[in-house]
Amino acid sequence: MKKITALISVLLVAMLTVFPVAAKSGRDILAEHNEDYAEECENVILAVKANYTEYSAHIGESLNDIDFELMYRCYELESDDFIKAFREDGNFKDNISTSYYWVVPSYDTKINEVNGQSGEVVVCENNDLEFGWAIREGISYPSYGDLDTDYASLCDIILDEHPDADSDDIRVVYGDMIKCRMFYFTEDGEEYILPMFLNEDPKWADSGKIYTAEEFIENASQRVSSSSQNDDGFFKSMRNNIDYIIGAGVIVLVCVIVFVILYKKKNSKNEDE
Repeated sequence: MKKITALISVLLVAMLTVFPVAAKSGRDILAEHNEDYAEECENVILAVKANYTEYSAHIGESLNDIDFELMYRCYELESDDFIKAFREDGNFKDNISTSYYWVVPSYDTKINEVNGQSGEVVVCENNDLEFGWAIREGISYPSYGDLDTDYASLCDIILDEHPDADSDDIRVVYGDMIKCRMFYFTEDGEEYILPMFLNEDPKWADSGKIYTAEEFIENASQRVSSSSQNDDGFFKSMRNNIDYIIGAGVIVLVCVIVFVILYKKKNSKNEDE
């Protein structure tokens, strides 16, 4: 019996060596993520099909232009100031809300071949409507060049660079403060972020590049600090010149009053004549 068990073990090892288990792809992960939301997915699809023509500029003029297999959930942040939240919590995950909306992309994320724009619609919960979901807005954004921007392709980038990433932990989070969708994931306890900016990339980060959460937050904080310093500089200048501004305002007011008085006197004299 022991010999048979040992033989079976050897055969299993040999089979795994010759026929290794196929690694998950980005589409596999997305399918798994959406499987638990199957009924909700169907309602979102029905809501899009009912009103997609109003958003043809973003998602195409035909249902064939829409790739429902690539639809995904995008989570919101508990605090939009994710920099402050990260420093207070010591991690990024605690600031991810349970609230989310669905993003439904155009097929191959290519809507406008002329200017290279990609398109999608954002679908939010609305219990007052038939399907419980409704398109909130259509979004078009510049092309990212050779970078494929759909969920599955970006997951493939994550898995290629971090093969031990926890696929169950991958989620998309929107940061309104920097107009960016952030692909969040973990590997061996470390938090990572792959950003996709909806506008042009800032100087401190690149779309499609993976950063540790700490590195990304630090880069973002420098950008925000720089903007704050510029604002502070403007208001400081205003405060330093407040006396001059008040004085100039008083002079202008006096001139206006004198002009009005002289104008009235002139009109009164003309009437007497």
